[in-house]
Formats: sequence, C-alpha cells, structure tokens
Amino acid sequence: MFKLRFAFTLVSLLLWSSSIGLSVYLGSQLSCPETLTFLSGSNIYFMDMNRGLQVNATRQPGGEVAFSWSPDGELLAFESNRNGDYDIYLMDFGGEEIVNLTQNVFHDRSPVWSPDGTQIAFITDRDGNYEIYVMSADGSDFYNLSQHSSNDQTPVWSLDGGRIAFSSMRSGSNEYYDIPVSGGNVQRLTDEEFLEYYGAHSPNGELAFVSDLGEIFIRDSNGVERRLIYNSGNNFQPDWSPDGSRIAFVRGQSGGPEIFVVNSDGSNLRQITHNTYILDFAPQWRPCS
Repeated sequence: MFKLRFAFTLVSLLLWSSSIGLSVYLGSQLSCPETLTFLSGSNIYFMDMNRGLQVNATRQPGGEVAFSWSPDGELLAFESNRNGDYDIYLMDFGGEEIVNLTQNVFHDRSPVWSPDGTQIAFITDRDGNYEIYVMSADGSDFYNLSQHSSNDQTPVWSLDGGRIAFSSMRSGSNEYYDIPVSGGNVQRLTDEEFLEYYGAHSPNGELAFVSDLGEIFIRDSNGVERRLIYNSGNNFQPDWSPDGSRIAFVRGQSGGPEIFVVNSDGSNLRQITHNTYILDFAPQWRPCS
C-alpha cells in the first residue's frame, strides 16, 4: 500500500512538473478547475487553489508581462519577448501548443480577449507609436482602432463587446477614453465609466474596485458599496473567482508584492504566494466553461 501511494504521488508531481500534464491532472480531478493564474518574476504560473500546487506554465528566460484568458478558459493569450521582441502568443491550458499570433519585429503587447472570444485587442508600436489594434483570435484580420499619433495603451473591452476603453496622453496628460470596436468617435470616460471598464465584475453583477486610498470596495447591483479590505494604500488588481465567492488581489509589501485571496464577505483572508523580492502580481482566475 505504501509503494502504491508513493507511486501515485510521484506520478502527480511529474504531471505537475510538465505543462503537458497540467490539464490532464487538473481536468481529471475537478469538474471546474479552480485555477488562479498570475505573474511571478517573468513567467506565468498556474495554481490549483484546492491543493495549493503551483506550476510555471511558460518556463522561459524571456519576459511574460501580460496575459488574458479566453472566455471559455481553454486558451491563454500572453505577451512574451522570448524571440527578442514582444509578440502575442496563444497557449492552450495544457501547454501542449503555443502559437505566435503576431510574428513581426515590432512590439505587440497587452492582449485582451473580447467577451465573445472571437477577437483580441492589443497594443503595438508597428506604426511608430503604441496604438490599439484588434485582430481575430487566430491572428488574422487585424486593424488599427485608435489611429492617433499619441501612445494609446491598457485596452479593456466593454461587457457587451461593443467598445474598447484605453489610456492615452493625447490631451497632454494621461486620460481614459473609449471607442466603438468598429471605429468612430473617441470619448473621454467619466469616473463612473472608468469603474465600469477597469473594475472587476462578478458573475452576480457586483463590482470590485480599488479606492484612492488603496482599499478594495464592492458595489452591489443596487449601487450600495461596502469596504472589503481596509489595509490602505497597498491593495490593487482585484479579480473575482468564477463562482463569485472569492476575490484574489495583490498587496504591496516590504519584500515585494504578494497575492492574497479573501472571501467575498471579507472573511478568510490569506496570502497564497510567498516569494520575497520576486514580483507576484496580475492574478486572474481561469474562467469555467
């Protein structure tokens, strides 16, 4: 019996050490894998929240800086400079296939999936400055959406997929705007519109956002707000779990930022990364299809 248990444990560890076995191991154990994805150093990591196991999904000396899950949780779009310049790559959950979608000498960065999974917005300097581009999910049919001489960055889709918000220096200072996906008039966002774009939306219609003091608040569908995290000045990047029961976020600390998870009612706050002097940030839960 001891040998059998040891063999099973060894096989499990080997599967987790290989990105190819990741989806097999997770998928066979959980109907809806509770996978939290985050950046640590210059790589993308997956963590199984039920067992606390982590795996380096990209394992490259080059820098992975931004990523986005497809709505069905099957594909991960990410930026990497593994070939000398930043390109947008696609990786399936098991790490069995990685495809370079952009393949050029320019810097293509910050991929974000559309809500329906058919398109990816990103930024690129192929026109001499950073512009917001949109392409089909297979890398085809790309076009310059923002078309401005200033740098436009940080694209975010509206919930209905009809517009894209972005930041820009086009007015002389950093402001936030949005534009129809088909092109057209650019309009500056109000404070309320900014929260709708850049806050984190739960499956239940609640909105998590960070206050000016670095505290995390939740606004329900009736507009009532409550403070979730009181520690001021150090909390950012909240993201809801697929079932709406928990929020992952980053907390700045003296040894570097770490990732925490808390229940949506404020209970059971816990630190899930412990990597002193290594940057852990950008937590995203893998969507459940």
